[in-house]
Amino acid sequence: MNRVKVILAVLLAIVLGWTSHTEFFSIDMTRDNKNSLSTATINILATIPENITVTAFVTQAKKGESANTRVVRAKIKQFIRKFQRHKKNISLDFVNHADQLYLAKKYGVIATQEVILELGGRHKKLRFLDEESFANSLLQLVYKKDIWIVFSEGHAEKNIFSNSRQGYSQLVEHLKKRNFHVQALDLSKTGSIPKNTSIFVIAGARRDFEEKEVASIKSYLDSGGNLLWLYDPGTKERLSGLASRLGIRFLPGVIVSHSNNKKPTLYVQPMFSGNHHPVAANLNGFHALFPISAALKMIKQPPLVVTSIVNSAVTDWNETNLNSKNSAGSLKYDSSSTDSRGPLTIAVAIEAPKRKNKPMQRIIVTGDSDFLSNEHLYLGANRFLGVNMFNWLSYHERLNTILRPQKLGTNSFRLSNSGKNIFAFIFILLIPSVFSIAGFYRWRSRNKQ
Repeated sequence: MNRVKVILAVLLAIVLGWTSHTEFFSIDMTRDNKNSLSTATINILATIPENITVTAFVTQAKKGESANTRVVRAKIKQFIRKFQRHKKNISLDFVNHADQLYLAKKYGVIATQEVILELGGRHKKLRFLDEESFANSLLQLVYKKDIWIVFSEGHAEKNIFSNSRQGYSQLVEHLKKRNFHVQALDLSKTGSIPKNTSIFVIAGARRDFEEKEVASIKSYLDSGGNLLWLYDPGTKERLSGLASRLGIRFLPGVIVSHSNNKKPTLYVQPMFSGNHHPVAANLNGFHALFPISAALKMIKQPPLVVTSIVNSAVTDWNETNLNSKNSAGSLKYDSSSTDSRGPLTIAVAIEAPKRKNKPMQRIIVTGDSDFLSNEHLYLGANRFLGVNMFNWLSYHERLNTILRPQKLGTNSFRLSNSGKNIFAFIFILLIPSVFSIAGFYRWRSRNKQ
């Protein structure tokens, strides 16, 4: 009888071991389900019937392979498994770079530990091993189109290559992580915006555009091109005439924030609440930070649809006489002046009707460009708001529900004093006592026999 029990126990261990090796099951108990795929990614996978091939250029398992190689392979397997749970026809192949030089050349792989995503004969290199990069790459493969983001330069705009506090280098890294192609363009030298431009960006231009450059931008917009215009208060430029054409007007002055009995400040912190626009819908309950922002006024301009996506608080106001006052802290709202009481519009999303063989045109205009700079990108929800804007402008707004800010405390597990006492009682006293008593009675019963 004992022999049968031993055999059954061994068989059970073998079955459990084999099942754990071939099947994957997990329960995500985090508050924001951060270890599970988002609904948006699951829906994207559901719309793709074709096979998806993932090729990882990591040394195959061999005797004596380094511990680092085993860890990398295990991480990649674990990452892909999350997607395979929702789409069975995703395959993962590990390739030795040295043994498959032809394949490496085909994919443009020049180093080990690179991962390639392939769908329908097209492929993308995953720059980062995370859900958003994977989903973004899938969408670009499905739409068979590379996303080119072109930043204007030559007019003292934000430098996309600069690591300074005012630079945009960290924003560009986030865009590249999502497989966007980014480049700078001086219109005074090129004369026109390339036809393959997906989004043209004007970020805080402090010098005026030439007439021929303005004509090039208008021509780009006339052809249905998408635009992100990050305006800064006080800048005088020929593009200001473009504002009325887009159904907006920049109010003179700057927004002053005043709340919670604090001194007035030019740092505006709008809270997202009840916003249903795809750019901000996943940010409700969080705030962004705009260092110095102009206010925008929406003007009816059919057939354009202009929607406010970022608004200041009701206690804020637009200050039009800042220069004659000592400091922001001493400012007061003056109802008899040209000051305007909040809430004030900080950013708008504009949509124009579809053109022949082109999707609906999309444009975003903000009253500040500093909120995406290296200095302010990681404050509040700024980074998420910026990425959401680029996703929406590239028609990938489904990705905006994948990544969102986290509430403070999400990443930590804390117990109250009573909870700690209960844990200590269970694991230090109760469980050892149960096993000790069970062992004692087992020993006693054997001695009696």
